[in-house]
Amino acid sequence: MRRSGVTFSPGEGRIGWAVGTYGRVVRTEDGGRNWKTVASGSDEHLVRVAAFDERTAVAISASGAVLITKDAGTTWIKSSPCGSVRLYGIAVPEAQKIVVTGAGGCVAFSEDLGGTWSKSEIFSRADLLSLCFSDEKKGSMSDSNGMVWLTGDGGRTWLPFNVRTNPKLSALFFADEFTGWAVGENGLIVRTDDGGFSWQRLLTGGREDVNDLSMFTDRIGVAVGGRGRIWITNDGGREWLPVYSDTERNLNALDFLNEELGWVVGDGGTVLRTINGGASWGAGISGIAEDLFGVSFITERVGYAVGADGTIIRTDTAGSYWERVASGTRAWLEDIEFVSQTKGIIVGDRGTVLITADSGRTWNQIRTNVAESLYSLSFYDENSGYAVGTRGVILKTIDGGQTWEDLESPLQVNLFAVQAVGENEAIAVGEFGSILVTTDGGKNWLVQSNITGRLLQAVAYRGGSDLWIAGRGGAIHDSAHASGLLASREWYGRRHRSG
Repeated sequence: MRRSGVTFSPGEGRIGWAVGTYGRVVRTEDGGRNWKTVASGSDEHLVRVAAFDERTAVAISASGAVLITKDAGTTWIKSSPCGSVRLYGIAVPEAQKIVVTGAGGCVAFSEDLGGTWSKSEIFSRADLLSLCFSDEKKGSMSDSNGMVWLTGDGGRTWLPFNVRTNPKLSALFFADEFTGWAVGENGLIVRTDDGGFSWQRLLTGGREDVNDLSMFTDRIGVAVGGRGRIWITNDGGREWLPVYSDTERNLNALDFLNEELGWVVGDGGTVLRTINGGASWGAGISGIAEDLFGVSFITERVGYAVGADGTIIRTDTAGSYWERVASGTRAWLEDIEFVSQTKGIIVGDRGTVLITADSGRTWNQIRTNVAESLYSLSFYDENSGYAVGTRGVILKTIDGGQTWEDLESPLQVNLFAVQAVGENEAIAVGEFGSILVTTDGGKNWLVQSNITGRLLQAVAYRGGSDLWIAGRGGAIHDSAHASGLLASREWYGRRHRSG
């Protein structure tokens, strides 16, 4: 048994399966020379497929569905053993046996090929990112906390082993009972020779994630990402040059007041500032250890940053020194934007929205009636704005954040960045290279053709055909057409976190 977005059945290797977006399933009977489409009866994004024999295959989706065929794809049975949470791993270690793993510590197994399901309690709520079995009993999985879990009874019970890796491991493969490899972001590769009890780091590469970017003109911009990486471009993004940051911390967000003055925040309370458009950077003193995810400046001297555990910090020294501000919440705060000198909005975990009307000195929580986490927000003017987050959630406000409308989204994938680019136009990006565009104030969102399968975390749009998106693995893409939907629209909005 093998598992990935493409897999071949054991034996001669002639029967293979591949899955993709919008329920796409294709099958080959000649070792991959020719493929034909198989109707899955689903429009969900399928992320993994496993095959036990020539007629039995199992696929999982990003929204929690498990699709099972026992007749070479003629019919499919759907179930959701982990509910609607994202599934990451799948294995078919023996006939009739299926094991799946997903977000929030979900491990589920079936011993009758999906007829009934049971859950394995591992007493952890970390996301389980990958799954692999070396035989019908011995398996391993990795989680978002850097742990590797082992089972010796076919997935009924699991024991954790701390590999202590940063970044986390996102995929596992075992060649036999003892020898295995795991990989993660930033080119991380580790190996085990004792069945997963101990691991050796082999390689850490340099393809750091890009977490945020800003374009000042159609040619000049700055991007920030993992392991302290900062890049600048002066040719519209065709080439990005690295800039020294003097930190190894992940950098998560940036904000520029103009083409010269900018600030970056990151893990461990990291704050950086520039006065020359990003060519050089100096460290500020935040006085905190929490990770920071969003930053917004009101003036050249006054700004705010937000982060883990309800953290809000304020500076009135242009980012040199910072002090804590009471937030009234312990939720992780993901993004912040000031729409005027006095009015600001923060979004975060579990639908958290905070607003201020006194330049950030006090913050009040607003009820949104959504449970999804919100990762990004963007305003076109003082009143009109959007927020996006997990499971495709899109919120809109027309009164400066006092009330929010839950808009209908065509996708259930996580959305990590949004930019309002006009009175009725906005762009959102997220998992699997997803790009959504609205031109009617959010009533309808059009799904754009994927230019990458990578997770996208930032978007910058400057009007006309000038569109940049960036994300995992160091990917920064520019579009010559801006999907054809926002062309000729001049960009008069104030600066946004992602642009």
